[in-house]
Amino acid sequence: MARILVGDTWYEGLSTDAFLEGEFERLILGHAQLLFPEFHAVKFTRSVQVEEGIKKPDFALIDKNYSSWWIVEVELAHHSLWGHIIPQVSVFARAIYGPDDAAYLEQQSSELDGYRLREMMRGEQPRVLVIVNHPRPEWRVPLESYGALLSVAEVFRSEQQRHVIRLNGDYPREISPEDVITTCYFDPLIGRFLVVRSPGRLDVPESGRLAIEFEGGLTEWVRMSRADRVWLGPVGGRNPLPPGSNYELVRIEGERLMFRVAGDLEESYGDST
Repeated sequence: MARILVGDTWYEGLSTDAFLEGEFERLILGHAQLLFPEFHAVKFTRSVQVEEGIKKPDFALIDKNYSSWWIVEVELAHHSLWGHIIPQVSVFARAIYGPDDAAYLEQQSSELDGYRLREMMRGEQPRVLVIVNHPRPEWRVPLESYGALLSVAEVFRSEQQRHVIRLNGDYPREISPEDVITTCYFDPLIGRFLVVRSPGRLDVPESGRLAIEFEGGLTEWVRMSRADRVWLGPVGGRNPLPPGSNYELVRIEGERLMFRVAGDLEESYGDST
């Protein structure tokens, strides 16, 4: 069984059977503002209907800029994908949402702006996020066929009954053009280095270091330059970015930095705690 050491306290990993679904749902919703800081997390148990049936999701994530929203289904890893989860995701992904849903959400939280909710509902329909308590990589492709993402929220507990949540897998994130600092590409002559296309927006001095997230892990880079070029070089080893693509350096959640493949509209990552 996996363990996590935080300070001088050990947290033991819990099995998929350690929770009832409602308990796991309450734990995730109770920490949702920390797990998903770019979103308002709001309970959403309103019936959702299509011709094939009616289902109730668990909660919703509303982008704080009201640019998008997500229907969230919290599941236990021992549940049947095809018998239990896919039938729900299919309904949530194909349903039509509108003013009644906006009114329901507005009633759930005083932080939400009713007018902006209704305007948001006039745009694209929500996508679905499934949160499961243990890794189930075989679920990812079937869920993607419905446009759904899969997050893994593993729970660890101390002897004092305190919890640590390790968030992994896919993550709903909106990145605007204003968040993109620069595009970088592999130097054809120095394969380990990335050429910075817009160094004027790179707020780091010569030889300064940057911690940049990529696919769930932190990578470390150093700025190097000459008269006509600025590079980012990996610190202490090989370039962790797969060759063959250009990458955008984007600002996320305040001051954190992340690489994403140039042109991606959303990012997914793993190994986030």
